[in-house]
Amino acid sequence: MKEKVYRARPVKRPSEWRLKVKQCPMCLRVFATQAKTRTYCNPHHRFIWNQYNYLLRKKEAGKIKDWEIGLLERIENYIHKVREEVKAEMEAEKEGQEGKKGGGD
Repeated sequence: MKEKVYRARPVKRPSEWRLKVKQCPMCLRVFATQAKTRTYCNPHHRFIWNQYNYLLRKKEAGKIKDWEIGLLERIENYIHKVREEVKAEMEAEKEGQEGKKGGGD
C-alpha cells in the first residue's frame, strides 16, 4: 500500500525550531518567537509605542497641539502602568521558581 504524503516538505519537530528571545520595548516583557522582524509582544503595544514616539517627535519639533499634550501624558501613564504590572509578574514568577528549587529537599 502506498504511503500518504500530507506535505511536500516534512514539518520540523518543536525541538528543531529556532526560537529567538526578544524584549518588547513598551512593556519590557521578554518573549520567545520564531519571527525575524517581530519586536512587540502583541499588536496593541506596537500601536501604542509608535503613537508615543510620534507625539514625542512632534513635541520636540514644537508642533504639538493642546489636545495632543493630554494624549501624550495619558500614553506615558499607560506605559508606566503596564511596565509596573509586568515587573510584578516577573517578580512573582521568579519567587515561584525559587520556591520550587528550595522546596525540593
